Amino acid sequence: MSVLTLASLGFKPSDTTSNFAGGRAIRSPSAKKPSKVWNPDDWWIVPGNNGDDVLSVTDMDPREWNEFPLILIITELADPLDNKLNRFIELYSPNKSNYEIVEDLILVRYEDATGIPRSIPYINLKGMVINQDGFLVLCVEGSWWSTAQCTSTYPPTQFVGTTTGTMKIAIMEGTLPSPQGKIVDIFGVPTSDGGDNDFSDGRALRVRSIETPKNQFLRSDWIIIPGTGSGTVSSSLFDPGLWLDCGAGGCASDPSPSPPSSPSTPSKGKSPKAPAPSAPSKGAPSKGAPSKNKMRKQRRARFVRRV
Repeated sequence: MSVLTLASLGFKPSDTTSNFAGGRAIRSPSAKKPSKVWNPDDWWIVPGNNGDDVLSVTDMDPREWNEFPLILIITELADPLDNKLNRFIELYSPNKSNYEIVEDLILVRYEDATGIPRSIPYINLKGMVINQDGFLVLCVEGSWWSTAQCTSTYPPTQFVGTTTGTMKIAIMEGTLPSPQGKIVDIFGVPTSDGGDNDFSDGRALRVRSIETPKNQFLRSDWIIIPGTGSGTVSSSLFDPGLWLDCGAGGCASDPSPSPPSSPSTPSKGKSPKAPAPSAPSKGAPSKGAPSKNKMRKQRRARFVRRV
């Protein structure tokens, strides 16, 4: 007797990419054809017992099959020692590319210890397009970063990141900054003076394995390099649109990211399959460094949703 396999969840018993203990496994609505081969890209895995995301009955939706929600995190804040016009804020989505943001999300900053976000400036993220590699980079007008690297540019007075490295930055739900706004992801503690997250004249880079939004700041999730003494970080050491772990002193050996090819026009709220990225124009990844596509495939199997 032969058995037809219509779908497979997991590659083998020891495969951890399919572990949804205490949580749920949701197939992508775009993966409607049966498959006898396990493809992590077709699934959204939510391990509910991993400490960060605990799921209950109310989080389930039987008889509903919805698209994966947008996951968006802050991955880098730059405050170069040599040129403040080269400041930028880098955001990343591990599960959306070539995607126009339809969610009401804003980027806000906290400058003191009151815990109240500044009413101005703030940046409305709705309508912006996450590029084919999952990045959204916000820059200052007049920087030396290319238009291929920057999603959008702002005058210094309107840029959220044009303060010292003691600022706190958050992705918040809503259309206007509010003390009652729900924080999606944050760098820094809003009620502190910023001393624990000071990256003045340097950079704050998120640890590459941290792909889950955090509504509370955890210092161990970040590599913070103040630009004083041996930690000096100049503009030439930054890499907007490329997420790699770096140690103190910057990333002098990191490859320069190549300008992405022009993406197709995205559909609102949808994330069409992105074209393959072009080959790097300068340098090449160091031996053993994973490609962006490989990194994304490895990440997609570990998607989690904040509850």
